[in-house]
Amino acid sequence: MFDYIKYDAIHNHELLGEVASRLFDTIKPLADFLVPHEYGIETADKLHIGRTTCELLLRSMWKDLETMKTPLPTEPGQPDPTPRVHIYCGSESHLQPLRNVLFQSNVVPINCSWDCYNELNYLTHVVLKLYRYDDADYEKLKGSPPGPTTEQYYVELDWSPGVIEDVFAMAEEDHALPFVEAFALHPHITLDEMHEILVPEQEGAPPPPSANDSAE
Repeated sequence: MFDYIKYDAIHNHELLGEVASRLFDTIKPLADFLVPHEYGIETADKLHIGRTTCELLLRSMWKDLETMKTPLPTEPGQPDPTPRVHIYCGSESHLQPLRNVLFQSNVVPINCSWDCYNELNYLTHVVLKLYRYDDADYEKLKGSPPGPTTEQYYVELDWSPGVIEDVFAMAEEDHALPFVEAFALHPHITLDEMHEILVPEQEGAPPPPSANDSAE
């Protein structure tokens, strides 16, 4: 019901008049409460449902972060065989539980409360940016020669709830809503911490099937 009312408020506002504002203002608080809680009420429920719903996505995100640690080619003009950009597309049924995993894992502090944006709209997105200290900076940082440690890499976690600003503030000529630019939830997450957020080792949980197991 909320989606229908919002659509008409944006695109048929001239037909509905003041009724559009009254309908939208009445239904939005209910939607803000109900929709996020479809994926768990308590924190433990949110994390369990989130990791269960998004298990394959979370594992893919972690695997791709690990793959991007492959060194860049050293010879000029040599093509880079390793993908450096990965794009995942999904619906709100995955974005809501993904938000729960990122916001409520409590592995690192997040620069936004879980309920600061209850509504997720189109163009909602998460950005994981992988950075690497060069050897000289890493040696200064660690106080010892760099080695094969994940601490040389870190992730910046950015987030945008998409187009959720005032429904009645759209540009009349193209019915475009204001867009919330992505902002950093955390600027510096080590890969060890990112692993704990995305694919924590659960005590007693069976390991994922290997390629050999699948082939059999």
